Amino acid sequence: MDGTDDPGYLHAPGTTNVVRSPDGTTTLTVWECLRRPLASGLAVRVYGGPESGSPAGGLDVRLSRAAQSSRIYWATWKLPSRSPNGAYDVTALVLRGSTAVDEFDGGFVVRRATRLRLDAGPEPARPGGRVTVRVRAAAATATGSAWAPFAERHVKLYFDPEGSAPSRLVRTVATGAKGLASTSFPARRGGTWVAKFGGTSEYFAPSTSNRDHVAFVRK
Repeated sequence: MDGTDDPGYLHAPGTTNVVRSPDGTTTLTVWECLRRPLASGLAVRVYGGPESGSPAGGLDVRLSRAAQSSRIYWATWKLPSRSPNGAYDVTALVLRGSTAVDEFDGGFVVRRATRLRLDAGPEPARPGGRVTVRVRAAAATATGSAWAPFAERHVKLYFDPEGSAPSRLVRTVATGAKGLASTSFPARRGGTWVAKFGGTSEYFAPSTSNRDHVAFVRK
């Protein structure tokens, strides 16, 4: 650092948590909003890697100044396919040549995407009958290259009845070996069904299913 009274340049580096999905390129955006404009001869660099210590997924990028501000620096970085999921450490440096004059630590998390598909029926529901709700859960593979059944996971089912009554949690179901779950309810009124998975802190991202409306016919 440049002296004890120097406020420094850096805040904690900003990052977007990464969700690894077959439906898109896994790219991380890294930025740093400096406390003051960068002096001549200095550069901003960010490096890091998995907390697990894996050599795959090492991050080392030089940030470029954003056109709209003299204090915002940013870069994008494509996550290597072999890099692990979980928590990553990140360190931002202000460098004069190879010498660090300021440093700040941060981090981000790489998680696998999850996907829910819901189907409720029959349509319409009738008095004395039952509404069956089926959920199919999938998660991205470890490398994010394909979808695979998401087994032994708890999924919450919500019902939003027609009228002014609010949506409410009605049941939690567990998916089986093929990522499937099925349950039924007495048919009492029409409404919309939706399933939600809350995610995990390090490895799986949350997801919400499609919404499926089932009408109720009294005759």
